Amino acid sequence: MKKMYEFKAPKQHPRVVFNKHLLQAAKMGVGTMLNALSTVLLESPINRDQPINLTIQVDAVAHTALPGFDELFTHIESLQAQDSYTSGIVAQMDRWQQLPNVQTMMLTATNVQLPKLKKAVRRQLMASSELNLVYVQTMASKHKLAPINSWIDLFDHELAGKKYGGQGKLTAKGSAKNELFNLTEPGLQIVLPCVRRNFIERETLVTAIFENLWLAILQQKLVVTVIHNQKPEVFDETTLRDLLINYREVLVNKAADNAIQAAQYLQVYKATTPREIKIGDNSPATLNAHVRLDAEKTRGKVGIFAKSGLKLVDLDLSPVQEHGYTAVLIADADATAMIKRLANKKANKLNVKNVPNGKHRSTAKAFLKQLEDQLLVLVKHEITRQKHQLLSPNAVMKMALTPSATGITQQELGPYLPELQALQAHPVAQYQQKFNINLMIGGRYSNRFAWDKIGINAWTQGADPYIMQMPPLDLATYFPSDEVVTFYTPEGTKLTARLTGQGAQARLAFIDGNIYEYIRRSLKLAPKTIITLAALKQFGTNALTFERLTATKYALKFGK
Repeated sequence: MKKMYEFKAPKQHPRVVFNKHLLQAAKMGVGTMLNALSTVLLESPINRDQPINLTIQVDAVAHTALPGFDELFTHIESLQAQDSYTSGIVAQMDRWQQLPNVQTMMLTATNVQLPKLKKAVRRQLMASSELNLVYVQTMASKHKLAPINSWIDLFDHELAGKKYGGQGKLTAKGSAKNELFNLTEPGLQIVLPCVRRNFIERETLVTAIFENLWLAILQQKLVVTVIHNQKPEVFDETTLRDLLINYREVLVNKAADNAIQAAQYLQVYKATTPREIKIGDNSPATLNAHVRLDAEKTRGKVGIFAKSGLKLVDLDLSPVQEHGYTAVLIADADATAMIKRLANKKANKLNVKNVPNGKHRSTAKAFLKQLEDQLLVLVKHEITRQKHQLLSPNAVMKMALTPSATGITQQELGPYLPELQALQAHPVAQYQQKFNINLMIGGRYSNRFAWDKIGINAWTQGADPYIMQMPPLDLATYFPSDEVVTFYTPEGTKLTARLTGQGAQARLAFIDGNIYEYIRRSLKLAPKTIITLAALKQFGTNALTFERLTATKYALKFGK
């Protein structure tokens, strides 16, 4: 048999138990592993305008497809004689060799540059396997496929009179191409053989995705596909609502409180206007805070997230004036770095004792004090203006799907309704026609666009909102080029715009009136809320309806 694995030299005092960090990682579950991996992926996208695609596939795989797999069992079997603790663990490992196929989790990520999997991340991946075994392959470009890497963590042992350390890795002999590894575009592929059963149950996977990745998905930075029993399920910004609906019973009744808390964070993030927290003087760290009172809570629950969308910590804080509340804080890079220093291993407390003595500790102490003070100010502000709402777990799930009620009312009707009615009574026959223009498109096509940055959401980039060229219609067919056109809405408001650009670059640029504000108010969203395809679908349409009445005047309607 080829020696495809090499092991480190044994220590002076042989290790007869697993690394405590591995045991801890296995106990923390699949959510922690996905969070650790996604943190690395989101740091290195190739195209920042498109989401990273992460596919999680659970399937049975033959031994022969795993380089050096059978060889590893010669090492595993040699562990039998060490002691009673080891023999029980080895017997559990050994049963995998008796099966022709082993249950495997395969994770494939594309649109990522070659991410460096640090030791802590590799440990999380290895802990997902009952053998503490992981395979990894990367592709830098379509013409540069890296060799397969593999790491395993066992105990120190003796085999055929030779002593081995517990940590092993695949040699160059075992790194040839393999049918299991099938990357066709830049990214990486991870294979976890003999994966732990509690890591691959569909409901467990979905709950972990929702708890840990909801914000990254909602911000269109990440799209996750789960393939379980050959059935794919895609979670992106358009299907996150479906996840809540389809798995509501699981999230409410079977999962830990984390799922309910994630739904509350989601609802607060969508339904409130962020307020800025600045900490420091010269180059202040910044956090955008979404805060809402919650009468069901007796304390404050604060989730702090990195700008990438991944959760940093969950904090349980004292109530403010006997009021409970929920807060979502989105930290910039400087604030994220400080939060990571302050956080404990369980990511549920911030404490200066977690920061080494010296300059960093004094800075961290000042940071934490300012953060607590400014958060207290925001909560007190909310107390003066918000009324409490009692929320049951089911109500939380429902509210996570429901935007705040700040829509257009009858009292807000504009003065141009008679003008519209007159035009509709006597349209110019040669121009009259009705048509729809999509604001966003779902499905695979949607991955070409970053909807939170363009079109009606262009305001997030400091630009004026506009209507963009969108298949299947050509804007030039319905609007005269470089002429001012007028749109009348059923609410009696008026907007003017001009068609600029050609082909795929064509757009309706608004001169008077704000198309984003019109749609936002119709959707009953809070100010400065990014409009998503999910919100449009929930409303019942993702298109604007136009009726051309003259050469340059149109009726514009949004909604059924």
